This record gives sequence, C-alpha cells and structure tokens, in this order.
Amino acid sequence: MLVKCILVTCVLGLALESAYGQSVGLGKCPETIKVVNDFDMLKYLGTWFEQFRYFTVFQPGRKCTVTNYNRMDDGTIEVSTNQQNRWINNDSTVNGTLKFAGTNLTEGKMTLFMNSAADKGAPYWILGTDYNTYASIWACQEVLRVNTPDNPNHHGPGYQPKPVPEHYKRTRIIWIEIFSSDERSDVPPEAQLYHYEYGWILTREQVPSEATLEKAKEEFKKNNLSVRALTKTEQASCVKAARYEAPEAADILSEDYSNIPDQQV
Repeated sequence: MLVKCILVTCVLGLALESAYGQSVGLGKCPETIKVVNDFDMLKYLGTWFEQFRYFTVFQPGRKCTVTNYNRMDDGTIEVSTNQQNRWINNDSTVNGTLKFAGTNLTEGKMTLFMNSAADKGAPYWILGTDYNTYASIWACQEVLRVNTPDNPNHHGPGYQPKPVPEHYKRTRIIWIEIFSSDERSDVPPEAQLYHYEYGWILTREQVPSEATLEKAKEEFKKNNLSVRALTKTEQASCVKAARYEAPEAADILSEDYSNIPDQQV
C-alpha cells in the first residue's frame, strides 16, 4: 500500500508540473514568505518589463512582455499586459485589476483579477521592489484533487464537488479545483495535496543591468524560493519602448489613497 501511495503521488506531481509549471510542491503554500511591509502603490504605477518568470505551459513562446499599471479615477488599479508570440509574432493583450488582499494598504499582498466573469482572483505578492529599477513578484495557489470521472466522491460523504466538465469526462483527465484562501477552511485538510507557485521579475528598463537582475533574484533567495525555476523572457530583440521616468516627488505627494479602500477584496 505504501508503495502504491508513493507512486500515485509521483504521477500526480508530474501531471501537475506538466499542466501548471515547474514549481510544484506537496502540501500547502509556504507560510513564511515575507513581502514588502511599507508598499507604496502610487510609486509602483507605470510600466514594467518582464525579465524572468516561472515557466507555465499556458504561456508558451511568450516574449516582449510589458505591463502597465494605471490608477483610474475611481481608485481602481488597472493592469494591462501586452506580449508577443515568438513563433507567429502576433501581439496579444490581457487586462485585469489589481486590488489589495486585505485591509492593510501598505502590505505588499495583492490580488490580481483578470477581466473574466469566472475569474476569482489570484495572489500577487510583492517580495521586494525599489520602484525605480526592479520588482520581484511571487504567487502561490493550492491545488486539490477533487474528483475524477471514476471517483466523483473522492472526499467522502458530505462533500459536494463542482460538476466535472464534459471535456474532462471524455478525456478522463484528472479534474482539479483551485481554492482561494477564504474558501480553504471549508475543504477537508486531507484533500490539500499540492501547491504550485508563480514568480516574476519585472524591471523598469527594457534591457536592465545584471546588477539590477541580481537584486531582484535576491528577493527570491531571501525567502528560500527557487531561482533556478525562473526562465528568461526575451526583451533585447523587441521594439524599444520609451525609457521609464520616475514621477516627481511633488506628483506623488499630490495623490492619495482615498478611493483605494473601496476596492479591497
């Protein structure tokens, strides 16, 4: 029985790694991650170029990725990411909204919502940033084996899993659910099998110095997070964008957070 359990764990781990990315682990997300505790959203606004990211299958061949963070009149932080596909050279844009994950508006824990009715939001934690050169971003979500076509009652009596999509019934692929932290308390502890992590290194310069990149990687190292899992995002061959200019201190001081509390999660 022990051998069978180990084998199943390995197979599930490989399947999840293939589906979601390289950084997959057993159990819950790391609970000792330190983020920026004096985060200033106004200084963070503007243009950021993606230099590294944890590999994910649903973002293959991506290059020239640049994200703009803008504060709207109602206080909402709008996120717009433009990227190219290295194989067919077409551009695509993804839009979303960035919100504080709690009541502390100076803690670097955010939630990113994409413009989709089904999107429940994903963590967006700022490990470190100096606002003018780099930002190190990390996220983690827990993955549960909820049910399969052969075993819809995987969690036992009383658990009501979401319906299995038709295409999963046909293909017999493992069906999983991703739970946000506020839902986690309702899930049986034994069901929390895996977690997967995302990581990004962003810079203000399209082609930054090695010193800047090393500072960004150090934020991952300080939290015992994988640096080897970071893969390079091509920027050097992309159309050159305008150099980022830090806002004047007077401009920053003239802004306020008066509307931001209304958009907390």
